[in-house]
Amino acid sequence: MTGEQQHFEIIRPLVTREQAVKLCQELYNFNAVTCKELVSYDDRNFLVTGNFIGDTSDSVETAQEPHSFVLKIANSLESQGDILEQQCRLMQSLSEAGLKVQSVMKTVSGAIVDKKLLTTPADSSGRMVDRRHAVRMLTYLPGVPLGELPLTADMLESVAKEIGRVDWHLTRHFLTDPGANAAELNLWSLLSAPKLVDFVQYVHGEARQRMVREIVAQFNSVVVGAAGGGSEATAQFTKAFIHGDPNESNILVDGNPPVFSGLLDWQDSHRAYAVFDLALLIMYTSFVQAKTDPTLDPFRLVVPPLIRGYTSEFKLAECELRHLPLLVATRFAQSLTLGAYSYARDPGNDYLLTTACSWSTLDRLWNGHKNRLEQLGCEWLEMSRAPE
Repeated sequence: MTGEQQHFEIIRPLVTREQAVKLCQELYNFNAVTCKELVSYDDRNFLVTGNFIGDTSDSVETAQEPHSFVLKIANSLESQGDILEQQCRLMQSLSEAGLKVQSVMKTVSGAIVDKKLLTTPADSSGRMVDRRHAVRMLTYLPGVPLGELPLTADMLESVAKEIGRVDWHLTRHFLTDPGANAAELNLWSLLSAPKLVDFVQYVHGEARQRMVREIVAQFNSVVVGAAGGGSEATAQFTKAFIHGDPNESNILVDGNPPVFSGLLDWQDSHRAYAVFDLALLIMYTSFVQAKTDPTLDPFRLVVPPLIRGYTSEFKLAECELRHLPLLVATRFAQSLTLGAYSYARDPGNDYLLTTACSWSTLDRLWNGHKNRLEQLGCEWLEMSRAPE
């Protein structure tokens, strides 16, 4: 298979609502009365509501919403090996510690993951193949995705505080655990940012391609270091086991006023640096804020409460925090570049273009500050210390 053909391999499963209902019955003895597909990046998720036909090995009473669950069918890459079983271990540990995450339901045979043979497209040619895809059923967490509500400082601080608690728990229990997953090889880890140059061709416009290359070069210089052996900066970064994707769709808020109510999706959890998750929080919330009012600097609202909240639970040194602008810019470049690549591979999935409108925010951050990023990081830190 050539490199070009490999780029357009389809890993997302093809699953209808009727098939999802059948999987619920076969694997969980669950009669799904309603079944609604949820937006997703490269897997399939269904919100199912109904009743269990018979007893299962798990008690339904432990679920927050006893008759509502999320049926998840993973893509073909994540279905390989035991990475999803390892993610379930993380979720179980967090749940037992009282943190707001989903619980995993067991199948009628007692498994937490079942791999079903499904007929799905192999590549963009339309050729169909039979492949095994991992199936899980998770409890449903009530709440509204963070990106659907106006952002407030109190809401953001509560969110960052809980993400900090999650990362601290994961780091204490899984950082040195050889059995924990290693998604740092995932393209969506900031550790994989140097690989963006292999996908920049999918970005439209020479100016944007040049900006992505500049960001990657700066990231390589400051974060990766010589010959990939680390840099002076990362020598000072705090190693951690992080969630890896705290975006505006994976964070739930609830209540009046709304505060953090849950954290979803653990496919990208991995060993990296704690400051990475804080950078991702800043990137995704600044994207949401910029959509609300594109005339204002989104970072002035989101940065102070996010730094305060996260570092109240997971302490970070000033030498780490001053690199936040570069890490935020790198995540913007990563999301926009991989989104463009993924859309070229799966042009019917508009969810892949969610962040496409944020080029202007990245342009403002990068082209306005690329020669003074550490100084900007110090300014962000001072903003977080200022009285509200």
